[in-house]
Amino acid sequence: MAHSYLPEFETELATQKRLSVEGFASKLGYFFQHHWNASNTPAEAEPMKFLVGGFDAGDAYGRVFELAIPTSPTPVNQNVTGFGITFGGQYGIAARLLSGYGLRLQALVKTDVHLNAAQTTNFKRKVLEGLAMPIPY
Repeated sequence: MAHSYLPEFETELATQKRLSVEGFASKLGYFFQHHWNASNTPAEAEPMKFLVGGFDAGDAYGRVFELAIPTSPTPVNQNVTGFGITFGGQYGIAARLLSGYGLRLQALVKTDVHLNAAQTTNFKRKVLEGLAMPIPY
C-alpha cells in the first residue's frame, strides 16, 4: 500500500532543496500520517513502520530514523552513538546473515542430536561461533 503513494510523495518533494535525513523522515511521516487519517483506516490495523536512512551533506556517518504511522509519525534517531547496524521487521533474516546460521539451529541440534547442557554449550562455542561472519561493525 505505501508504495502506491510514492509518486505523489515524490511530486511534493520535487520543489524542495536537498533535505537532511531527519527532514526527509519528518516529511515522510507527515505525508503518510495525513493519508492514514484520510483513509479511515480501522483502529486495529497494524501500523506502517519505516526506517529512513541516508547521509547528510558533509557528515562522515549516515543517520537512521524510525517512524510508525499512526502511532509515532515523528522520526526517532536509531543511531545515537554515531554508527552501527539498524534493522527491524524480520530479525531472524538479519541475524542469520550476521551469525551464519538460523536462530533455531542450536535448539534443533540440541533436540534432534540429544545433547546435554554442557554439550550444547560446547557446540555453540566450537561450531556455531565459527560460522559468524567477521563484520567490523
